[in-house]
Amino acid sequence: CLNVEKGQIREALSIPMQQFARVVKYHKDELTTEEKEKIYKFIPAQNIDELYMPILSDPVKSQFDSKAFSENKVEFVKLWMELCIKYPRACIESFLCNSYGYYYPEAKHWVANRDVERNELGIYQDSKISGNIVRNIDSLIEKRNLPIISMMFSIGFIFWIICFSLMYCIYKKKYKRIIFEG
Repeated sequence: CLNVEKGQIREALSIPMQQFARVVKYHKDELTTEEKEKIYKFIPAQNIDELYMPILSDPVKSQFDSKAFSENKVEFVKLWMELCIKYPRACIESFLCNSYGYYYPEAKHWVANRDVERNELGIYQDSKISGNIVRNIDSLIEKRNLPIISMMFSIGFIFWIICFSLMYCIYKKKYKRIIFEG
């Protein structure tokens, strides 16, 4: 109906791949030869520990072998579970490093953006407000180091507003307000 193209599976597997990379970076000497071989089967980069960046999955994700995954999905999931059980701290830390912008208000690299970027879909921005007002509001995003202003563009801050709003509704027993209606 909407002709949405299917994305690449590596986008959905960013967190497990980052967890593999973090385990290799911090536990390379502890991994068995078999574990290393399995990891390198899915991410065939011998420098995976150098590619690993805690807050950005793109370098590791770019090395992902989608074909190896599609032929060995069960093996991938099994390896992921085994490594998470064997190295829970590394896997939890990896998850937190990759997702902290969703719940930490002061994350500097995670910004709510109001612009629509150029695209091939024909989607464009049609501002109903013109003049200096919009430009002045847009310029505030460059001032993220200022208190209060920084929260205006914070995904993490919005998350906590939603959490506290839900808790308040529960406290006041206003359960119907929790249900979002479209």
